[in-house]
Amino acid sequence: MLQARYERGTKDSDVFETIDLTDEDKQRLRTLAGPGTALHDRRRLYIDIVSNGLPFLPQGPIWHLLPKINGELQHLELVVLDVVDVAVSK
Repeated sequence: MLQARYERGTKDSDVFETIDLTDEDKQRLRTLAGPGTALHDRRRLYIDIVSNGLPFLPQGPIWHLLPKINGELQHLELVVLDVVDVAVSK
């Protein structure tokens, strides 16, 4: 999604709320990429912070850092859920 052009059926991208995500972090994310921000207007996509209990994650989900993409980002670090855990959680 971040590197390829395609039409997306939803207008938001979910960020899971975890114990590591502070209130300050959530506010910064909403300021940078929440609904109505310049990023939202430019990309037609905004960040939505989702309660961690919403997805049906396995007991020990596997997360992956994205060093190539993260190296190009200034304001955040992306960590993605393993593809098997995504498939199971759906």
